[in-house]
Amino acid sequence: MGKKSDTRDWKTWIPWSIHILDRIWDLAKKGNLNKELEKLRNSNEIKTDLQTNALALLRVINSLEIGIAHSDFRPNNMVMLTKNGQLGLIDFEDVILDAKHYDIARYLGAPASLFKWDDELRDEYIDYFIERNDFYSGKKLSHTAFKQEIFNIWYARSLNLWEWLPHEYGGPSYSFTPAGKNREERCNNIYLCLKALVDHRNEIAQEKST
Repeated sequence: MGKKSDTRDWKTWIPWSIHILDRIWDLAKKGNLNKELEKLRNSNEIKTDLQTNALALLRVINSLEIGIAHSDFRPNNMVMLTKNGQLGLIDFEDVILDAKHYDIARYLGAPASLFKWDDELRDEYIDYFIERNDFYSGKKLSHTAFKQEIFNIWYARSLNLWEWLPHEYGGPSYSFTPAGKNREERCNNIYLCLKALVDHRNEIAQEKST
C-alpha cells in the first residue's frame, strides 16, 4: 500500500468526479438507478455544466489558503472535556493539508436544500466563526466572500458522488451506512445531492472567467 499523502489531491479528485458523473448518467440511461435520476440524465447540457464547474473549481480550490483539515469533522468525533461544555476532537486518522476552511465548508457550505438548519442560523454560525477567527488570527474575513469560499469548497467536495453509488455499481459497501444502507437509499441520496449541484450550478459561473 502506498504512503498516504499529506495533502489532498484535488487534481485527482476532480477528474474522478467527472468520471463518476459520466458513470451516473450511463447507469441512469440504462434504468439502473431511480426514475428521478432517469429524468435528470436526459439533459447532457446539465452534465456538461457540472463537469465544467468541476474544472473551474480545481483552479479556485488551488488558489485558497492552505491549512490543516481534520477531514472527518462531525459530532461522533467530538468529546466533552469539561463540565462547562468545552469540546475536544478525536480520530485524527484523516488529517491532511487542504483548503484551510475545508471542515467548516462541509457543514456550512451546503445550499439551503441540503442544509439541516435555517439560513439565519447558518449566518449566525458564520458570523461567530469570523469573529473568533478575527480574535485569534487578527485577520478579518468578509461574510460574503467567506460564504462564497465555503460554498465553492462544498461544491467541489460534493461533485464526487462515488460514495453514494449503490455497491453493486462500484460504490462503497452497504456497511458504510452514512451513504445509505441499500440501493434505494443510495439512489435517493445521489438525486438529492445531484439536484442541489444542478440547481446551484450557475452560482459559481463567475469563477469560470477567472
